[in-house]
Amino acid sequence: MTLHYDSPNELPEHHRGQVISALRLDSDGIKPSGNSKRRKYGNQPTPYNRVIYQSKKEANRAMELDLELKAGTVLWWCRQPEFVLPGGIIYRPDFIVCRPLPITAFYTETETEVEDVKSKPTKTPEYRMKKKLLKATYGIEIKEKWMVRLNIILGIIPRRTGRNIKGIPPS
Repeated sequence: MTLHYDSPNELPEHHRGQVISALRLDSDGIKPSGNSKRRKYGNQPTPYNRVIYQSKKEANRAMELDLELKAGTVLWWCRQPEFVLPGGIIYRPDFIVCRPLPITAFYTETETEVEDVKSKPTKTPEYRMKKKLLKATYGIEIKEKWMVRLNIILGIIPRRTGRNIKGIPPS
């Protein structure tokens, strides 16, 4: 069962305060304009499917994974798994994804991937160090997802190219 609300004011009282503070809304459920402090990497927390993701790119990736789950190209996915690295360092990539490998008519083997949604500013030296530690400790390679605009993800090339991916001219 999925519940949808048009505004935070429709939420039950015990959840309303959490959502308003997480989205930094005023008491009327409206994002205040003006002198709000800019986030370090310019990301904007985005709600999708009752979860608040740290950025629009991360929320778009979650939506894409849900679509892949419905299509059957993903068996399951998990948000922000926790890996303990040497020195007590905790690393939380964005997603862990399990995909079937179609060897026969029946899916007998799977492939598990660790994904991190990245942009140029978030690929810091600290991230690179954690990536190398994860590879050395667990033998896990991180797949970096460089998200593009949503219309490209959905298979629509911008109008300036004159056609979409399927070769049908735009109307």
